[in-house]
Amino acid sequence: PIVFGWPGSRDVCYFSAIRSAGSARVVCDFERVVRAIQLSGVKKMHILCHSLGAQILFNVLRRETNPFADIELCTVVLINPDSPLESFLARDYEILHAQCANITVYADHLDGALWYSEFFNRTTKGQRIKSLGRRPFDLLRSTNGAIECTPLDLDVIEVSWMDHNMHGMRHNFFDINRFVVSDLCEIFSSAKRACERTSLLHRHSNVYSFLNAPKHIVH
Repeated sequence: PIVFGWPGSRDVCYFSAIRSAGSARVVCDFERVVRAIQLSGVKKMHILCHSLGAQILFNVLRRETNPFADIELCTVVLINPDSPLESFLARDYEILHAQCANITVYADHLDGALWYSEFFNRTTKGQRIKSLGRRPFDLLRSTNGAIECTPLDLDVIEVSWMDHNMHGMRHNFFDINRFVVSDLCEIFSSAKRACERTSLLHRHSNVYSFLNAPKHIVH
């Protein structure tokens, strides 16, 4: 695995991290990394983005220069993505799906960090900007003016109920939670969609959860 380290931040420096995720320097650096991997002979790639890392990926995909044109993007995993939901539905999903058909989003409506993201990020009218990672059941859209919405062609893993190996903010758990780690391994090794992975329970449309009882249920 290759880790793209960028000048992110947290807490009081959150807005500095947002500016960094959208800066030309960070976006260009990520594009250069992808091209370097490609030039080394790699033909297939899997991408995992956490939090604001999703915005970096979307910013790269919006550019006219497509670093993924000559490399197969097998899977894309977005974990608790801190990115505007409306922008994803209106633009970023189509761009991403055109590049990769196997997309997984881990979402948690109890994510404390994303709650603060929605509180501080607002429209010019003062309305909260919904975060992609806090809206597991909203990844659908109306097509051709239809009243009923259709789910996006991606897998949503809803982890709002999960309380094993989960800290208070519920934002950085994917590297210590056994269920998530095992699921990620299966995604990257087999490229199976959620409907094919036996550790998941189908909840609704494109939403799944892990087959595991809450920790308060004991023998």
